[in-house]
Amino acid sequence: MVVHSIHDQTFYLTLHHKRKLKEEFGVEPWTFVQKLGEAVFIPAGCPHQVRNLKSCIKVALDFVSPENVHECMRMTEEFRVLPHNHRAKEDKLEVKKMSLYALRQTVDDLEQLTSRDEAAAVLPSPPDSHQSSEHKTSPSASESSHST
Repeated sequence: MVVHSIHDQTFYLTLHHKRKLKEEFGVEPWTFVQKLGEAVFIPAGCPHQVRNLKSCIKVALDFVSPENVHECMRMTEEFRVLPHNHRAKEDKLEVKKMSLYALRQTVDDLEQLTSRDEAAAVLPSPPDSHQSSEHKTSPSASESSHST
């Protein structure tokens, strides 16, 4: 039984399916061959499929940035409503946990910067080394001594 057409990963789009996607929905899938040593970046929420042409090992990394956190949250909700025993049910992104860690790090960094600024404000200013006897003003004409 298919619960979710993408998350179930039970279908492989053939050339025929890809043509129909373009004709009927304006969706044009990309097809390319990944070569040895190359990495592929797939944006959050972008449906994709992989066909291994040879034996290989897959290494995947989920990346959440401020620009795509909303899409990651949407995907988390998709996973949440899948049946309890579905293989994609696990929240692989853990976007809420990552957001909490990022927020905690931000607060720590701000506290550290604030304490550094406060410490700098408490220290006395260094003496002004630019003022020397040459820069002292001479007495004005009314203050100078008159000889008569």
